Amino acid sequence: MSRYALIGIILGVFLPVISGCQVDSFYVDNASLSEISDHRLLRDKLINYDEILSLSKTEMRGLSKDGFSVIGHRIISDGGTVFGYREFSGGFIPLVDQGDFLKLTIYLPFLLTNQTPSRIVIKDSREVLVFWSRGSANFPDRSGCYGYASDGHINLSWRSSEEVEAELDVMIDSVSPRGWKEECQRFPLRKKFLFAKQLASMLTPWEGRRGNHIYDESIR
Repeated sequence: MSRYALIGIILGVFLPVISGCQVDSFYVDNASLSEISDHRLLRDKLINYDEILSLSKTEMRGLSKDGFSVIGHRIISDGGTVFGYREFSGGFIPLVDQGDFLKLTIYLPFLLTNQTPSRIVIKDSREVLVFWSRGSANFPDRSGCYGYASDGHINLSWRSSEEVEAELDVMIDSVSPRGWKEECQRFPLRKKFLFAKQLASMLTPWEGRRGNHIYDESIR
């Protein structure tokens, strides 16, 4: 076997493992978002899409705090329910800067019970927040997009006493944290997620607890 064939086999076996996608999905009772006030102000600005398109790059960068695409997913104890979906794609070892994150956080201002509405319409539920972001795990302030669901609905159904399925059919209005209008647009998010119950005290910085550094929250 030639040296190049051997290298090809090694890469074929190990590269998918090294750079594979890692996913975490959970929901937390008696919880909220630590930046809930900022979320509501930012969401109301972003979903007015025509106005956002007319803003300058400087104005767009000033809409939120530095690192909001990451810190906006922080979870604290409170009286509602928070769903978290976290996806991390690591780069090949010599190219560690290729690591990417995708995060989706849904906030409901109530606890889940058997009486919880199975269908939540975004436009009819202004207290409900669906926050989405993606970017480079190593450069979260200078890459990617973040945004909110501006339309659509969420279907909730219990799969067990501690598992909830959420089917999202929503429109996400997104912008760039650096103000690059061409990178981030409005797009549909249609996907089913299965969330397992988690305690707020058990969350990692990657999942939603405040970290010592932003990289604790952008890298799994």
